[in-house]
Amino acid sequence: MEKNEIFVILMATSDNKIDIKQFDNIKVTKIWKKGDKKLPNNNVLKYKNFGLKIEQKYQNKHYIQEILNDFFLVEDVEKIVKINLKKELLIVIYSWNMLPAIIYDSRFLKFLGDNDIKLSHDIYNLEL
Repeated sequence: MEKNEIFVILMATSDNKIDIKQFDNIKVTKIWKKGDKKLPNNNVLKYKNFGLKIEQKYQNKHYIQEILNDFFLVEDVEKIVKINLKKELLIVIYSWNMLPAIIYDSRFLKFLGDNDIKLSHDIYNLEL
């Protein structure tokens, strides 16, 4: 069986304390403070900064660019893009013999550059 799971995560972080009230009108997946635990029962892994993220999960997709075109149309994602914080777009792919095409068009790359968004990938090719 061929399948994949793709997580698109947009994070905004700062080394300085963030005023959480400015995000009241944004539906985020998670907000954290410096020193918060990354995992509930783990005292070792802690956040080294202040931040927030929006995360979406997709399944059995063939093209990363199509997913991102939809992801960046979400109103809350658009609001985070405009925030004056360090931003990172993380694409996490879990593939079971169905690796999607990781190809970006020039307009999207220009959009990332214009909005100072760092792009990262984690790819896990798994056996069934």
